[in-house]
Amino acid sequence: MEQSGNPLLDLLKLSTAQLQLGLKESEEPVERLTHSFTQLAELIQTLTHEPTDSATKDQLIQQLQSQIQQSITAFQFYDRLVQQLQHVTHHLQETTDLLADSHESMELRLKQKLQAIGNEYSMESEREIYRLILAGRSVATALSEYQDKKTSNHNEIELF
Repeated sequence: MEQSGNPLLDLLKLSTAQLQLGLKESEEPVERLTHSFTQLAELIQTLTHEPTDSATKDQLIQQLQSQIQQSITAFQFYDRLVQQLQHVTHHLQETTDLLADSHESMELRLKQKLQAIGNEYSMESEREIYRLILAGRSVATALSEYQDKKTSNHNEIELF
């Protein structure tokens, strides 16, 4: 993989891009959770405060169960976000340790670390951002290209 020439800059750009990606990919699930919790509260309010017949109560309970399941599914973004944040913090800590070394060994170790990072990622989104950053893209360009690719493959589910 071609690097931009400055391994420290590449590591910092990669960390920035991964953090921004995690934040961006968390927006929609958080909005879904907010909507879901609002609907849950409304369903509970209806069940507890409005007189309803047995059939209506059964229907409301089914809606409540469905809404709870949707909330659980929406929370899966959190696992991805935690994994991305753990990777970034781990790499930043290792980079901090490398910066304490002499300049000559630091640059060699930074290059080695940068190569090793790509092998540690388990999510395709992380690997793609890694490839784009090491190909010399700016953070904004890498995120934009990733989002364009993701949009064109919107029906695929990423397993991690």
